[in-house]
Amino acid sequence: MMNINRVILVGEVIRDPLIITTAKGLTITKFIVMTRRKWRTYSGETRKEYQFIPVTTWPPLSNVCKETIKRGVMVLVEGYLKISPYEKDGEKRVYTEVVASTAFKLSNNRSIDEDECPKEEIEAKGKAMEEKSSETAEVDDIPF
Repeated sequence: MMNINRVILVGEVIRDPLIITTAKGLTITKFIVMTRRKWRTYSGETRKEYQFIPVTTWPPLSNVCKETIKRGVMVLVEGYLKISPYEKDGEKRVYTEVVASTAFKLSNNRSIDEDECPKEEIEAKGKAMEEKSSETAEVDDIPF
């Protein structure tokens, strides 16, 4: 039986990409895509939900992304889900990200509305990504 691990995202980039050079000289980019979901409950109340999904790109895609992907742009990302267990301060943790095989900039609009978006959560997710990325900056090879 065939297994499928495929992710397609359309959302907004919440911070400029983090650019990392590996020990072997490869340039990778990391950024976070925010997706929004809005719905009504049975009682008629409007609810909003935000998801912040870390995305990693490897060459040659990362070379394009570091020039074209900026905060606030709408992107389409296609890739696979990667789950990496690690340990920090004696505590076991899991880092989940999308490793992109394709990324397209859909618009130049800076449509992140600070009144609508949870700004504190955006900042927290960006800082968490930078901390995690500094722990994995010693990457030697492409993970596939």
